[in-house]
Formats: sequence, C-alpha cells, structure tokens
Amino acid sequence: MSYPVVEVFRSIQGEGAHTGMGVVFVRLAHCNYSCKFCDTDYTAQGYWSVNEILEAVKSLSPKRGSWIVVTGGEPTIHRLTPLVDQLKARGYQLQIETNGSNVHELRLFDWVTCSPKKPMSLDEWDSDTAQEFKFLVGSDGLVLGECEVEGFIASCPLARCYLQPVWDMSTGAMEKGALGKIMEMIEREPGKWQLSVQMHKLLKLR
Repeated sequence: MSYPVVEVFRSIQGEGAHTGMGVVFVRLAHCNYSCKFCDTDYTAQGYWSVNEILEAVKSLSPKRGSWIVVTGGEPTIHRLTPLVDQLKARGYQLQIETNGSNVHELRLFDWVTCSPKKPMSLDEWDSDTAQEFKFLVGSDGLVLGECEVEGFIASCPLARCYLQPVWDMSTGAMEKGALGKIMEMIEREPGKWQLSVQMHKLLKLR
C-alpha cells in the first residue's frame, strides 16, 4: 500500500498538550475540507510505500517509544491501519491530528488531537475518542459555532480543551484580535480552556 506524502521531518510539537516535545511528523496529502484559513500546504510530493515511510521515520528517530505525529491535510481520508500497525510494531507512540470527520481508525492511536472545523454528527463518538481538542479562534471569535463546540466537549468530557489563534498566512502572524478573544474566553471560564499557540511558527521552526 502507498500513501501520498507531503513530507516526513523532525521538529518540535508546537501545539497542544505535547508542546515542546521532539517528534517526527508524517504529513499526508489531501483534505476533505477547503478552509479559507488553512495554513498548511498539503500537496503530495509523491506516493510512498509503508516501508519507505518507515525508513524515513527510523532515520529521523530510531529510538523505541518516540512520538510520531500523523498529520495532513486530513490523514483519516486514507486507510491508516497498514501504516499504524508497522509503526507500532517498531515501538513508536502515535499521535494523529484530525478534523474529526472520520472516527473509524482513531482508536489505533495513542493520542488523538481533534481540531474540528465544521458541524458534524457525533453519533459514532465515544467518551475517549479524542484526548484533546483545539478550537480555532479568529478576530470574530470561535471559527466553529459555540453550540457545536459544546457538543464536542460533551462527547469527550475528559479531553483537554485548547483555544488556538488562527494563523494569518498573509502576515505570517496570529490573526489580529484573535488572542484578545481567547483571553476573554479564558477569563470568563478559567478552568475550561487552555491557550495553545503555534510555538514552532513563532520560533520560525519547521
């Protein structure tokens, strides 16, 4: 089986609960959404076999127990089981970054980061489907409606909940006013939210 790969690279995790941790990213191409605020190039640079991905990961992080982050695009539009099985067989811990639109293979991962962008049915969600949520906030407030946000939180009551500013690709900075909106929300409900900034972008890392 082969996957459309954008890149495989080592960096720090710049978002969410694992911020600051050294990880290897496996970025797969294509997405089932087309968001105007998307800050990621997910154009395929080629199709790689599972073994080719494994060799690239191993060259960057040979140690068992290291964290590998499968991201996109939207990785769940691909059949991930063959890749996940081989990565786990080599002792890696696996995180996935997803928009939450396809839940069927999320249980394969040790840590699920869900950043929902659109309303969706949560009928197939369980209380442990995701370990953390990242809700984007722009200059006008939450990108996703407040009712939808509360629905996600209710579906996974133990998940950590982060608010993250939209990144403005035209200025190379957080969208103007987004951080202020987040601080207002945190002050209103200080035990509910945590701030997540894209630390790798602020530090100009890959």
